[in-house]
Amino acid sequence: MEKQTPNTGKKVFIAGPYIGELGWEVFDWQPMVRAAWMQSGAERCIVYAGAGRTRLYPFAHDIRTLADIPEHESECLGWHNLQEYKTEVEELIQRMYASVQEEKPQQISGLTLANVGNLATPHYAQGRPDCLRLSDDIVDERLNELVGDPDKSKIILCIRDRGMSDYRNMDSDAWEELVEALNENYTVILTGQTKQDACCGIVSDNIIDLLNQTSIDDMIYLFSKHCDLAVGGSTGTLHLASRCATPHLVWGGESNTKRYAECNWFAAPHKVYTWGWQPDIEQVAVAIEQYLDKGVWL
Repeated sequence: MEKQTPNTGKKVFIAGPYIGELGWEVFDWQPMVRAAWMQSGAERCIVYAGAGRTRLYPFAHDIRTLADIPEHESECLGWHNLQEYKTEVEELIQRMYASVQEEKPQQISGLTLANVGNLATPHYAQGRPDCLRLSDDIVDERLNELVGDPDKSKIILCIRDRGMSDYRNMDSDAWEELVEALNENYTVILTGQTKQDACCGIVSDNIIDLLNQTSIDDMIYLFSKHCDLAVGGSTGTLHLASRCATPHLVWGGESNTKRYAECNWFAAPHKVYTWGWQPDIEQVAVAIEQYLDKGVWL
């Protein structure tokens, strides 16, 4: 007898791999995948993605990790430098289809970079975003132990330290100044992937350093369970905070104001300040304090 799998004899929808920066995966690609799956008539949904993204696709029946997805910092390979990675991407897509075909499904349909079209304009109208905030019954003991149970409001600082558009990276000295302004009255959680040895030289019981220690799944958990306000210059993790219905304070330019408003599908309290990318730290601290202490934006 042939080995049976959950996909044997079923209509199967597959998606992936997404290649590009997190923000566009959060507010463009993921909602499009969910919409395409819901409209496909398939019985099973399989998403191929990078590591640590299970919670980003809660609608999928199976999330399969691809370890060899090309690293690409720009918005999305759907329109940027696709030719450079074309052969590699095509091989990944062929491997995905071949792997599922071995499971003897009745039919396979899918959404990949080969058929998604041009993603340069966000497909908000085509997507069906779902709230990523986790339910109370989901418990991550490792993260709970790292964060503890402080009695102060918890601020997650989303620290951007990327090579692409590095003018958006706030200086490490400025981050340290912000932490120093906040740590007496709040619990400050440092997150992000950074090349710097340390973003903050301040030692305090109110500072929790999770730099280079969190996956996308971890961030979804932290935003759901351990965050009163997410803070930073516009970056992918702040769009993720929005998808978790978590309050977020963002700085950047005029275009960011529109983008966060368009993507705030779950009515999270949020404010985008057009301070540019190197804001006045005293002003940032005052805005944070006013929201957390008084419930109003500066």
